[in-house]
Amino acid sequence: MNMNMKWSALAPLKPLAYGFAQSVKWFSKTYYDILKVKRNATNKEIKDSYVKLSKELHPDKRPNDETSHAEFVKLTEAYTTLSKLESREIYDNQLNQLSNERSADSTSKNRFWHTDSFLGIYKFRINQPIHGVLIAVVVLVAMLKIFLIILKLAVILLMLYFVGGGLFKMKGRWWKILKNKKK
Repeated sequence: MNMNMKWSALAPLKPLAYGFAQSVKWFSKTYYDILKVKRNATNKEIKDSYVKLSKELHPDKRPNDETSHAEFVKLTEAYTTLSKLESREIYDNQLNQLSNERSADSTSKNRFWHTDSFLGIYKFRINQPIHGVLIAVVVLVAMLKIFLIILKLAVILLMLYFVGGGLFKMKGRWWKILKNKKK
């Protein structure tokens, strides 16, 4: 994934899902981009844009387009968030904070650790390229452990079968030797 692509606030971003928003990669469009309005747009401009775009993007207008429903849902979420003053203020604050963190993170020398501005603690960046490598290594190690357990089980079962003369029968060569020693 190209790490230099334009990041913006999460879309869809529920206003109270701030903690979740911190730990997930952001989509490329803000609600303002989706509604095609400026950040200082009035409620009337937001509503007019929503009405216009909802007519264009409605799934009934484009029945053969598979993405039309998802686009319409994003448009509705954007309008729902930006049309209410309280949720819009929360969204704008999150948008500002996320853009400030991105600019601070881009100037940071350490690419894999960053400070959580709310808690003031260090967290590992999960949105860096190394994240995929770490997941691959963990999965590979887990698969290797499972393979070794299965291999050990197979060796034990084979030993029981060939040495013991049968899987649960004690008629093999070693059983006869042990039986003769008892006499």
